[in-house]
Amino acid sequence: MRATWRRLAPEVPLSVETAEQRLAPFYEADDHAARLFGTGAGLAVLIACVGLWGLASFNTTRRIREIGIRKTLGASSADIVRLLIGQFLRPVLIANLVAWPLAYVAMRTWLAGFDDQIALSPLYFVGASVLALAIALLTIAGQSLRASRAAPAWALRHD
Repeated sequence: MRATWRRLAPEVPLSVETAEQRLAPFYEADDHAARLFGTGAGLAVLIACVGLWGLASFNTTRRIREIGIRKTLGASSADIVRLLIGQFLRPVLIANLVAWPLAYVAMRTWLAGFDDQIALSPLYFVGASVLALAIALLTIAGQSLRASRAAPAWALRHD
């Protein structure tokens, strides 16, 4: 291409740009907003995990005697883990059910500003809920396992 250009117009310098390079300045604001949104979302998830871990730790410590009594009466470690995890996943599920309509309205409003419309699939919301449940499960699993493996005698003496 350069050889042909030099042959046809040797006095005019060749300036070659791809369509992507020409359109990049128009998308800089969107790229910047996406980076800021991603950073904010990551920090929000991190803060939520720390809060959930603290709540799980506090609640597990508060229920040490109950766990000791349950284990003394024959509850297995799996039963204790299921009890504690179920207690913490219930609010996460309720929060997701509250967040779905709000997120749907916010996304419809934001997407209405674009020329090319896309359909909002329920799979996006289900995927976000599964991700939130997985993060909550991983966050509180350690506390639940530690509490379920404690010796019942220690748990009953513990204050």
